[in-house]
Amino acid sequence: MASSALLFAGPANAAEHSTAGDVSAKRGYVVACQTPGDTANFSWKSGTINTTIYFNNHCSHSVNVSVEITDLEGPVKHCLTTDAREKGKKKYQTGASGKVTHISRGC
Repeated sequence: MASSALLFAGPANAAEHSTAGDVSAKRGYVVACQTPGDTANFSWKSGTINTTIYFNNHCSHSVNVSVEITDLEGPVKHCLTTDAREKGKKKYQTGASGKVTHISRGC
């Protein structure tokens, strides 16, 4: 897996339908805000048994993304909501075999 971060752009308009990205080779996801030029940025780092998702929402509204984590038992979706102008992180227990496999706009 490459060590450099790649971004997957979401829809240009918040009113558009959800788009999703296969993130197996990516380490970031970007969601366009309703205000042109603003974005909500998501990235993650996998640990031994946890994955931490970092977010920085530059939007003037909350943003929801669906995070799919897959392990030996199969995929599980988690809804991550960030408030307007919020910056932070959320830790998910993934186990040794788990990894983020898909991120999409909306929950």
